Amino acid sequence: MREGQPSQTAIMAAAARAAHLVVDREPFIFHDTVAAALLGEHAEQIIGFHRAYGDHLILSGVRAQVTARSHYTERRLAELTRDGLEQYVVLGAGLDTFAYRADPAGRVAVFEVDHPATQQWKRELLAAAGIPLPEALTFAPADLETGDLGSGLAAAGFDPSRPSLVSWLGVSMYLTPEAIAATLAAVGGFAPGTNWSWSTPCRPPSATSAAPPSRSSPFPRPPSGANPG
Repeated sequence: MREGQPSQTAIMAAAARAAHLVVDREPFIFHDTVAAALLGEHAEQIIGFHRAYGDHLILSGVRAQVTARSHYTERRLAELTRDGLEQYVVLGAGLDTFAYRADPAGRVAVFEVDHPATQQWKRELLAAAGIPLPEALTFAPADLETGDLGSGLAAAGFDPSRPSLVSWLGVSMYLTPEAIAATLAAVGGFAPGTNWSWSTPCRPPSATSAAPPSRSSPFPRPPSGANPG
């Protein structure tokens, strides 16, 4: 996230989940019924772009990527909570909406980890959309590039001695190798029985020339070697 600006990757991922229900045909991969409302003023332009150019390689690919990874992660979370798992950690949460859709109270404690500025921006979007903060949700501010993940989670009430599911979706390709190693080391110290859901998309060679179909696209180009997450 650039200082003082909304997270463009978070906006793109949320817009792809929302647009999936508008552009693609049933059966849907994933039902995110909150993303459009959370996007607020960003929703009409970006979802409209998906509606107009939804078959384009990049747009259809982003929708497939973000819905498939979210479907897998939340399905795995449901399986684990049935077996007694009580903690869910979302690294680089961005505009993730699980806690606001699934009513996790009494089943699982959700810890959203992200840059403090991103979390403040998300709080403002939630307030503007009239979406309440669930009791089971805790924001754990931490900069994965420079901060201490373990300390940030501990301060938020996370118990590393109890198994968890940790999701890390579309984030690591924006971090340095040192930050990735530090994150892996921190999660490696969590309790036995902890599960990962980690997606690290790679840009196919053809995508370097598959430019968005219009110069008016609201989608920024991703960094070299990375897809929008």
